[in-house]
Amino acid sequence: MQRVFSIPTAGPASNLAWDGRGLWFSVEGSTDEIYLLNPRDGTILRSFAGPASQTLGLAVDGRTLFNSDAGTDLIYQLSLQ
Repeated sequence: MQRVFSIPTAGPASNLAWDGRGLWFSVEGSTDEIYLLNPRDGTILRSFAGPASQTLGLAVDGRTLFNSDAGTDLIYQLSLQ
């Protein structure tokens, strides 16, 4: 079975992280927005501006979303609560 979802950005979702329930994504170089996608129907469950302007990578440990940024060369720890 294959599912295809459209995303509300100009480019492909190049940064993905799975938290056990939803798929987090951002689009490198397009926007600083970070999104949470429902994998069942593709709806956006949550979105917010990233802490900097060039979101490069995402990782999730269950309670925390980690975001690396190419513009600042920093890793940000963001609470999911």
